[in-house]
Amino acid sequence: MAPFVWHDEFYKECYPKLYGLALRNVHNAQLAQDMVQEAFRILFEKWTTGQIQPDDHIDVWLKTVVVNCCRTEMQKMSYHADAPLLDSVTIPGVDEELPFVDRLPLGLSESEKKVLQCFYEYRLSHKDIAQLYGISLEASRMKLFRARMHCRELLLKCEKYV
Repeated sequence: MAPFVWHDEFYKECYPKLYGLALRNVHNAQLAQDMVQEAFRILFEKWTTGQIQPDDHIDVWLKTVVVNCCRTEMQKMSYHADAPLLDSVTIPGVDEELPFVDRLPLGLSESEKKVLQCFYEYRLSHKDIAQLYGISLEASRMKLFRARMHCRELLLKCEKYV
């Protein structure tokens, strides 16, 4: 490939190939477009900071970035899909229109409510929660685990919800 010059022609040349690659990975047109845009955003960021040089194989690098973006997104989606514990932390039969925090059982601390809200309502990963709280990844996992356990205990204590 010729030396990299940032212009529309390069974008128009690469976009269809990258979109096809992303679509094969995520099986969703809108998400595939988002992944390709994210890859170009990363490219532009690295280009402007000098982390990528014109002699680097940018087309190959972009393909790798698209695949990695797709994998990351699919892991996030899979992770949250595998965790439909929302029913086990909210009070059954409560109006779905209520805010998430109002559907949690009484007796949870503000910290527990906040971590449950970050994970279930905002769909943040443990990494994102750890950054938000300024704690390690393991501490984030433990914080969520303890909040879930306390929530379940509160739900089981009340005979009405057994």
